Amino acid sequence: KGANVNFKDRNEGKTALMFACAKGKEEIVLALTESGAKINVQDHNGYTALGYAIRNRHQDLALGLIEKGANFKVNTGSILALAYRLGYHEIVDKI
Repeated sequence: KGANVNFKDRNEGKTALMFACAKGKEEIVLALTESGAKINVQDHNGYTALGYAIRNRHQDLALGLIEKGANFKVNTGSILALAYRLGYHEIVDKI
């Protein structure tokens, strides 16, 4: 059996997918999602992988997560405001 792709770290409750989105690691994000990583899991602060992708300026990753069904209703206000400030109009239109 393989590793649990949805394991959360104890300190902040982040998953491997969240870390990969924060660092812009597209190949790792793809591998994790194909291995069953849940994209709508929240960390201890209520952020999801989508939030990490947007907060760290990885627009293509964010769009890919939205296409895979990322729930942008979690922390929508902060995600929407940040996407707007960064000029990510395609994301703003989808949210």
